[in-house]
Amino acid sequence: MHSCSPFKRNARLLPPNLATLVLRGHLAVFQPYPDGRREMIALAPPGSFLGALTVAHGSTSTDLVGMEEGLVARWRPTALRAAAARDPALGTWLMDQALASTKHLYERVERNATKHVTERLAEVLWRNRAVLFSRPRPLLSRDQLAELVAATREMTMRAMRDLERERIIRRVPPSGLELLDPSALRRTCGCQDGEVDEPRPLGRRGG
Repeated sequence: MHSCSPFKRNARLLPPNLATLVLRGHLAVFQPYPDGRREMIALAPPGSFLGALTVAHGSTSTDLVGMEEGLVARWRPTALRAAAARDPALGTWLMDQALASTKHLYERVERNATKHVTERLAEVLWRNRAVLFSRPRPLLSRDQLAELVAATREMTMRAMRDLERERIIRRVPPSGLELLDPSALRRTCGCQDGEVDEPRPLGRRGG
């Protein structure tokens, strides 16, 4: 019913219209545009299920690209939909995934409209702290980080300097980051007490 496939850094997952569970490594979700540009809109850690809406509609407008070597399990939407029709528990799980995608979309739109760039950057760093800090090879380029923050590179770098001045983070040459004050970063991103603070799929649109 499903297939497991390895992926490499910078490799696009083909075919695109498959439901995908990240087993190991990280995927980037890109939104392609008619003029050939593409924009990173989400970073998916292990455990992320991408394509819940694809199961309903049979197609997707996004591309999945490996950020490092990893492994995914993939399903054809028609097969997964047929299995869900036979298994109420699976159907409920898929519905939960679709609702979670919609909820994340709403949250991204609301936060991009109401939060300052520094707060948005802090949230991206906090949600993905396990892979954005203290790695010998940065998972994201500065341009990709700016795309996730929904700001220009210049605005994102200005926000990063703000966090440095507060001694919350520190840039490590040539392009790494070090987290100095986790509690302050959490407060800056606006996470409330009791809110789930484990890294989770983060993006500005649903998958």
